Amino acid sequence: PQAKLRLDAYCDKSTGTDEVNAKLAQRRAERVRDILVKQYGVPEQSITLNPVGSAEQVYERGELNRIVRITVLFD
Repeated sequence: PQAKLRLDAYCDKSTGTDEVNAKLAQRRAERVRDILVKQYGVPEQSITLNPVGSAEQVYERGELNRIVRITVLFD
């Protein structure tokens, strides 16, 4: 119950501008937050959105970076 979640949302840097990808990452993180809250009962206040966009790439293959990575944080 004390755990917090951070949603890191990424985009493929080979498609779209940085501005477009920043907005897309924000929407992507919001959608995952909404699913966690509405379908799984996770308290919204325990979720932090971190829209990374295309500033960082997790994977070498661009299309694999269209993800939201969930990190569980404990106090």
